[in-house]
Amino acid sequence: MLPRSNRLRRSSDVRAVYREGRVAYGRYVAVRWRPNCRPVSRFAFSVSRQVGKAVVRNRYRRRLREALRARLGRLVPGYDVVVRVLGGARGQRAADFAALATDLEAVLRKAGLLRCGCR
Repeated sequence: MLPRSNRLRRSSDVRAVYREGRVAYGRYVAVRWRPNCRPVSRFAFSVSRQVGKAVVRNRYRRRLREALRARLGRLVPGYDVVVRVLGGARGQRAADFAALATDLEAVLRKAGLLRCGCR
């Protein structure tokens, strides 16, 4: 579970990210971000009904939260971020945890929100 300080909870904040933020796309996820002038980055997750029914959408949310939680120490602070699951994650070739985590890391790195893993 993400710490409370890393959660983007107000819908007005999420709308501001969609309205003013920049976007980067991967195979399974899209990331929208904007600066927030805070000492931590905050995250929200969005999964469309096109991806599947509620059980499937919640599974994707849980997987993404866990993948992000494992990378919290490497995140650049000071951003509001909305992670959105794309339609390519569903179907017969549904994205498993490893594929989602890899794609999320690549998109965060592309967006400049993830420090490299080196010393």
